[in-house]
Amino acid sequence: TSPPGSCYYYVSHCTQESVKPKMWMRDSWGEATKGAASDRAVCEQTRLSDYAKWCIVPAGAVRMHFNPQSIGPVHTACPLACEMESMYEQTWLKACMKEECKHCADCMTEATALCGVACLMRQRHETPFKNMPQYERIPLSDTASSSILDCNAAGGQITCNGAAFRIKGLNWYGMEGSYTSPPFGLHKHTLDSIMRFVAANGFNSLRILFNHDAVLQNRRVSPKLGIDFAPELAGLSQIEMMLAVAKGAAYRGILVMLACHRLYPEAFPGAAGSGFWYNQRFPESRVLQSWRRITEQLCGQWNVFAVDLMNEPFKSSWGSGDMSRDWDKAAGRLGDFVLANCPRWLIMVQGVSSQPGAPRVHKPQENMYWGENLMGHAVSPVMLSKPNRLVYSPHAYGPSVAAQPYHNYKMGFPENIGPIWERHFGFVMDSGIPIAIGELGGHYASKEKVFQDWAVPYADSRGFGLFYFALNPDSEDTGGVLELDWTTPVADKLKLLARFRGTPVHSLLHSPPPSPPPPPPEPRAP
Repeated sequence: TSPPGSCYYYVSHCTQESVKPKMWMRDSWGEATKGAASDRAVCEQTRLSDYAKWCIVPAGAVRMHFNPQSIGPVHTACPLACEMESMYEQTWLKACMKEECKHCADCMTEATALCGVACLMRQRHETPFKNMPQYERIPLSDTASSSILDCNAAGGQITCNGAAFRIKGLNWYGMEGSYTSPPFGLHKHTLDSIMRFVAANGFNSLRILFNHDAVLQNRRVSPKLGIDFAPELAGLSQIEMMLAVAKGAAYRGILVMLACHRLYPEAFPGAAGSGFWYNQRFPESRVLQSWRRITEQLCGQWNVFAVDLMNEPFKSSWGSGDMSRDWDKAAGRLGDFVLANCPRWLIMVQGVSSQPGAPRVHKPQENMYWGENLMGHAVSPVMLSKPNRLVYSPHAYGPSVAAQPYHNYKMGFPENIGPIWERHFGFVMDSGIPIAIGELGGHYASKEKVFQDWAVPYADSRGFGLFYFALNPDSEDTGGVLELDWTTPVADKLKLLARFRGTPVHSLLHSPPPSPPPPPPEPRAP
């Protein structure tokens, strides 16, 4: 199976009627590709329809010796070469070939994204991730039926296909602040390279951030917004791009949770229009429209397994009785709407903040991070039509994001955080609802390092799932697991996270089904 967004995408362009079969490469292209004379002869004599078939068959595709670190999978070779050759005489492609365009993305605007690939290959190769762990991909399909993965939440844990599943994920952001951008990092690496890095370092899932308005407007991905190494995404609609990213993750055995980070790009946490699951400009009815579109297009993708209904609804209350402000009731409504359209997804619900918080349970002066406060569950739990789909997902940061009074060595820091976490959110596991921390991370130094050295093993010992923040390196608050070059791993963070035990996805899919229960005993004769 060829990786998504590669062979299939290029074949769709190469088989257009306007593209005529020609010789697969010019001698001047030899620096970028190395093919044997027999390969040339085959390509010269083969019709475009046969190129497509050849490309999809792995045994044939690998006969073209493209460097997979330059443009991604070798399966792109035949249709890419065909397209480049047929377009060669056009002026704008000549400019790309001669490196006269300022940005590779400039070459994608007049025809297909393949032109950008031509420019990209000519100008530079992808810089591989440094110190990449040895990794062997377990073959998984990007297009398998959604029925191959059935996840439930009960007894304080997540199970998938009957086996315990521990989330060990990364946050990946970039879509949430734009109408036309994919997640960041594709200016440095192919989509498959990023997924390979995630999988090789033991992560089994990604929390991918988006905004509702971009889903509804569904604009095309801009070729000028950092996709130098993922030209296959250029021109896709927002929803199509989300699906392409999910398929890229599936190929490497990575699950995807889609997390609503904001209502529209400028409503980032703390900005005007944030803090609730809706506002005057973007009412709840529009939120539901977005979730409908997401479920219609992505429910069938097997590795999209969960949604996070709203990021950090810090202005909302919990259990106050005010339906316009109570997040617990809104989460029930939104969650049931999603489940009515995609019954198999897990529904992740974050907490609120300190004020107004959960006024029936805690004191207003008690400091909590945005999204951390689940204390209202004690008096007003989130109610879903399918209770076995509910997972609570608090955010639990440390002193580098926002220092709290209890980050004090005289108060027993960091061990004193354990009882605080249990009071703020850990107690919900006693009622059978699992916890997957949606965000935890920070610059790994000084007191923050002390906090994380305590927090990660504690979360592991308690059976919490974890989405670490973040894959991206450029968050001012937290940094990430990569340095700013997007290529050098932050070794100390990854060493710490290696102590957290995640469940490999392939073990869920390849495990034999559980044995049936034994038959009931024969009734005794009277």
